[in-house]
Amino acid sequence: MKTIEITNKFSQLTVAALLVVCILISNTQVNAADKSFDIAGIKVKLGLPPEYCLLDPNNPSDKNIITGTEKSIAGRNEVLSVFGKCSELEAWRSGKKKYLDYVGSYQIEISTKSVNYAGKEAEAIKAVCDYFIKHSPGNMKEANDKTEKAIQEIWNKIKLNETKLIGAFHRDQTSCIAVFLQKLQTEDKSEKKQVSLFSVGIINGRMISSFLFGPNKSGAITELVSSIKKLHKQNLVANKSAGKKTK
Repeated sequence: MKTIEITNKFSQLTVAALLVVCILISNTQVNAADKSFDIAGIKVKLGLPPEYCLLDPNNPSDKNIITGTEKSIAGRNEVLSVFGKCSELEAWRSGKKKYLDYVGSYQIEISTKSVNYAGKEAEAIKAVCDYFIKHSPGNMKEANDKTEKAIQEIWNKIKLNETKLIGAFHRDQTSCIAVFLQKLQTEDKSEKKQVSLFSVGIINGRMISSFLFGPNKSGAITELVSSIKKLHKQNLVANKSAGKKTK
């Protein structure tokens, strides 16, 4: 298992996904419970965070976002699903809201799609998290100890259309969470700041990437890290008896 080689690709894969999803948001909603995916013969159930809805690939507007995301990471990652916060979608559909503040997606790296990490979860996750820690300003404890003032100082140094890794914020036996800050210029030339989370989790032996985006506000990092940690635990529970090959 070439775990280190896998992690060396994460910087460009992650930034590509982060930059595209936040710019290409459109409209419509689909409420759904856990959705099953066949990943190289293994059934994996993936749920949504509370108050989130799936974007619908059969809806023309949503299809534009999903297709745009797929094109941006073509040959590297595969998009499994894209979702947004349900409470924002009505205003967004009517044109009263130009962008979703909260959006997320599930993806899988094509080169690891068939790799079975069952029994090797801790080793694989450690390699991923070590990569993020190595390329962060500080270690995991230092990342979690950052004050709002320290975060603001980082914001002041970020240039327009730049994405900055500020650290790995969580690691356990089956998942790792890294946090990025983004300062973007939208299509209407306004500036948008957002917090972006990238999480790698191993479920039924498959390495799943989760992205979650939220607005820059006090407590945003804590809120999003908590949401994605709960989501991973939820997925582990849902997949306890789902790790069999699909027929």
